[in-house]
Amino acid sequence: MLSPTSKIYLKIVLAAVFIESLAHASVYFLLIFKLSSTANSWSLTAIALTSALTGVILAAPLGNLVDRMSLRPLWLGSIIVSILSVFLLSISESLILWILLVVIYSAAGVISGSVVFKALPRIEGITPEKASSFLVSTGALVGILSPLLASLLYALAPNHSFIPLIILLAACFLIIFKAAPQGAPPELDSISWKDALLGIKVISNNHHIIYYLPIMLLVVLSTSVEDLSGVVYLQDIGGNFISPLFPSFPGDPGAIAYSALVASWSVGTLMGAHLTEQKLFKLSPAASLKIGGFIISLAIFAEGFFPSPVLITLFFFLGGAGNAVHNVGIRNLVYTEVAEQNQGQAWAMIGATFTVFSSIGQFLGTPYLLGEPQQVIMYSGLFPMVIIALFTLGMVYLRRNKINR
Repeated sequence: MLSPTSKIYLKIVLAAVFIESLAHASVYFLLIFKLSSTANSWSLTAIALTSALTGVILAAPLGNLVDRMSLRPLWLGSIIVSILSVFLLSISESLILWILLVVIYSAAGVISGSVVFKALPRIEGITPEKASSFLVSTGALVGILSPLLASLLYALAPNHSFIPLIILLAACFLIIFKAAPQGAPPELDSISWKDALLGIKVISNNHHIIYYLPIMLLVVLSTSVEDLSGVVYLQDIGGNFISPLFPSFPGDPGAIAYSALVASWSVGTLMGAHLTEQKLFKLSPAASLKIGGFIISLAIFAEGFFPSPVLITLFFFLGGAGNAVHNVGIRNLVYTEVAEQNQGQAWAMIGATFTVFSSIGQFLGTPYLLGEPQQVIMYSGLFPMVIIALFTLGMVYLRRNKINR
């Protein structure tokens, strides 16, 4: 049982995790806003690729660093690096320097994310299941709030928009410095730098993760294909829905409709993350991956099959809940199957793998590359839905044969 003081410190630390995540994501959106209004379009691609590839290339050594060092000073150090990077971004106008700073900033983000993933279950009062649910909820809220915060800051003070985010990161540093527990020293004996440089040994040696990794990657690929095709498709049907109802609607009705539809997915994710904490909805990591992945795929298939904003909103609530179940299952699988001393590297490597498949999915989902956006979305949901169903039926068949023998 936690004391009242311990509960307060716990809430403060969790608040710092949320604020840091919000500030980190908002910095990225601010960069996009600034570049989209002041530079050529290829610079947007350069920043996006730099951010993504940094995590992919440095995931193994940075994750291993998390496993080899005390978490609290590493966490504080990553925030200091983030603050300095954002400060230099705010006073620089050079794209080359921005790219270099994005590499540093993204690396600090990988470290911070791995530290948080590994540290939360160590804190008194937080189980791995609660940590998973909190991280998924945080991701959903950040997905809703970060573009809004960044756009607001850029609209109000375009030349000083980074300053409030620097203040938020500084506040996180002070909170973690004061409230975060010291934690136990790392266990180094079973970890080698050679394994870190190879980058995949921690994952490849775990049969449970390898067994379910294809489902995870299939879901990432499916949602990423929908991501870009959905921009065109949802704006089109959403705009056609709003325009007759509000003929004098100010601004672009398609963009407003798209934002509302995407927000419904995030709201569903928040609801799903809350449900995963309830005893009635407790699932094993394997069941969470299969059920959550199937629901996500069903929602994406329905998005393409029913070109109705009302029906899509309902299915997006459902898909968002499935997204929460699936993501909680991923985290719980790592918590239960990977030794604590290797969790930092394992999580960093899984994140890097997801980034690679997300990039492939976004390329395949480029509007009109593979066909009409509506059809691409429908098939991007149908394919994983069928594969997950066949995978589950195959497992049931094999299990029954094993019992009968």
